[in-house]
Amino acid sequence: MLTDVLALLCWTYQPLTEAVLRAVLHPLYAYTADWEQTLTDALRCGHIMLRRAEIGQGSLGWTLYHDSFRQHLRHTPTLRTARERAHHLLLDWCSHWQDHKSPYALRYYPQHLLAIQRYDALYALARSDIFLQAQEDILTDEPEATLHTLRAALGAAIVQDDAAMIAECCLAHARRLVAITQESPLDALRAGNLKRAWALADLFSMERWVLWHLLLAWELRDQGRRKEAQATLERLQTRHLSRLPEPQGIYAACLLRHIADLNWDAFNTLAEQMVDSTNRAILGGGEEQLPAPLVSRRTARKTRESP
Repeated sequence: MLTDVLALLCWTYQPLTEAVLRAVLHPLYAYTADWEQTLTDALRCGHIMLRRAEIGQGSLGWTLYHDSFRQHLRHTPTLRTARERAHHLLLDWCSHWQDHKSPYALRYYPQHLLAIQRYDALYALARSDIFLQAQEDILTDEPEATLHTLRAALGAAIVQDDAAMIAECCLAHARRLVAITQESPLDALRAGNLKRAWALADLFSMERWVLWHLLLAWELRDQGRRKEAQATLERLQTRHLSRLPEPQGIYAACLLRHIADLNWDAFNTLAEQMVDSTNRAILGGGEEQLPAPLVSRRTARKTRESP
């Protein structure tokens, strides 16, 4: 049993929950008595080769303890039969995404198809409104999920030098990107989904990405969600930032002024990186110095909520 678990996990792109492991391996052990308990015992006893890792939203899954071990399992001749069997089981389970709508299958099935060069099946997914809608409905924290599917199909079309498919994928990607970015990160935050707000902000150019993060941090601060506001600032600090051109530099200075108390060290670092000397005075100003576009964004919800 543990061998089959290891063979399966060497193919996966993220940790799998025990429920998903049971679902994928079910065809192999369906007629074996107490096999689900055996799987649980195997996972517990395999702690030297396995580890638990967070998947998201507090869920934990099983994965291999190190990527070098994954590479070994993918190439060792002693595991060839189990490895190929597990790969087939995983692909077959992913192909039934309409039945189980597992986030793993919706997220990674296109990538699996690309890896094994099953291009026709990948194109079918990219053209499937049902699949793309399922990604939108289930992967709510990942508005870019459908874009990943289209990019996978585009990669396949490039490999095949299929000009018509390349054009189709590019147009579909452009249309969907426009549609996705019609949703404001601020609206996503106010709807209660900070991860989606971050993901939407990630779809914009660097200058707008920075401004969206500053605006989200300000909104979170005003909501009393200081820990999440600080986490948003930490995302900014993971990038190598430079001076912003005008008028974005002015906007950044105004926004920084209102979130300075979240983390003074981060405030000083970000101000030094993004705000030039001509706009430093704004850092000490009040709300009356906010440019009109930022005032309108900040006051829009209050206006909508007023009687």
